[in-house]
Amino acid sequence: MSMSVFVTNGMENEPWISGVIIGLLQPRYFVMTEAVVTDLIWYVDPDMAHPRAGANLLHAMHEWADTFEDGPVARVHCVNDAVMNPRVTGRMFRMAGYKKTGEIYEKEAEQ
Repeated sequence: MSMSVFVTNGMENEPWISGVIIGLLQPRYFVMTEAVVTDLIWYVDPDMAHPRAGANLLHAMHEWADTFEDGPVARVHCVNDAVMNPRVTGRMFRMAGYKKTGEIYEKEAEQ
């Protein structure tokens, strides 16, 4: 298993971090000779980030996935739980070659 963190700075090359994606490489379910890359966290501050920050972070994770020498990366999974504009995020995924394969269900923990 391997993990990597990619960050982006604000508009006009400001010094603060305005977005982050954390990618995790793990064996594919029941197929140990292939790998899967998944985003654990992907956040871009809509008020602070460059308009292409999210796409640039996704591209960086793809480039990272292409560097593995232990076998092919069979799939890259990303979760679209965008609360700001899921249609725009979904469009970005489709333009990058992704297809929708499920839904997200969420439940608050019982106290």
